Amino acid sequence: MPSRLIRLMFTATSLAPVLITYAALFVFDGGPLLEMNVNKLLAAACLLVVATCVYLCHRTLRFYSTKVGSGPLKITSLRVADRSTITFVVVYVLPLLTVGNVRIQWEVLVIVFGLLIMLIYHSDAYLVNPLLAIPFKYHFYEVTNEEQVTYILVSRREIVNTREPIEGRQVSGFMFLDAEGQGD
Repeated sequence: MPSRLIRLMFTATSLAPVLITYAALFVFDGGPLLEMNVNKLLAAACLLVVATCVYLCHRTLRFYSTKVGSGPLKITSLRVADRSTITFVVVYVLPLLTVGNVRIQWEVLVIVFGLLIMLIYHSDAYLVNPLLAIPFKYHFYEVTNEEQVTYILVSRREIVNTREPIEGRQVSGFMFLDAEGQGD
């Protein structure tokens, strides 16, 4: 089962907006905007990592939507799970607390990011994922099946009808991909 890869990709893309914030800090470092320097290169590197994470996550989801065994997921209740973005906004804007010259303590940054990655990965808190929601229109739903087991359903379509079973592909213990809602 692709659980670890999918969870890792969701974790990376849910934390990627922090790198966008750092890129902005590096670009607007107080020096001339169009002058190339180390900070501008670091900004470009941050944005490249973000783009790579988002692309790889999207491609991984597309791959697993066709390759992992599927089956009907009969749901009895449905709740949108990707609206709690305010929690992550705090994490996204933490780098802005370093107003002034950007001087990164890399050791601290690595430790903090490592802790955030472990926390998000192990708590399945990657449901807030604006970098997948905005360009690719992914939605996250909390659904309950007939056996009263709760799952996260990832789909590229809006789901409002709980009467029809969803053709899902289980990608981890408690996560399904909506196989029908993966079109481009």
